[in-house]
Amino acid sequence: MPNREFRVTRDGATALDDWVEASLVWLAGHIGRIAIAMVLVWLACSGAYMVAEHTGPVQALWWGLVTASTTGYGDTYPESTVGRGIAAFLMVSMVWVLLPLWTASIASRLIVNHDAFTHEEQERLQSRLDEVLTEVRELRRERADEPGPAS
Repeated sequence: MPNREFRVTRDGATALDDWVEASLVWLAGHIGRIAIAMVLVWLACSGAYMVAEHTGPVQALWWGLVTASTTGYGDTYPESTVGRGIAAFLMVSMVWVLLPLWTASIASRLIVNHDAFTHEEQERLQSRLDEVLTEVRELRRERADEPGPAS
């Protein structure tokens, strides 16, 4: 069995924490990927439920949809421990991770500052500011080199 040690970074986070955070940030930037992830989790959990609870595919998909949407009609529910574990994973992954990410992605696309400078504009401003500062320094040097008023 491989050794599963994780390095600890300077702020106390592990490499696993860094990986999870990077994955969530990558996923959050793509609404389509989140929607695909939601469907894949729903299908995978429905399939696992079908096997664990010995149900048909239609009933398993219905259970997955009702559970993932937190509707919970109660007409289909897991009776085995494995089925309950699958249900818990489906509920947690949808309600606490994927739906919030999807909602945040949509909201972030709606909240856009159209007055914000682009990267190129910021670079041009920085370049021009550097030019102005150089000119100010030159003027100060010239002024310092000028003889003062005669007394």
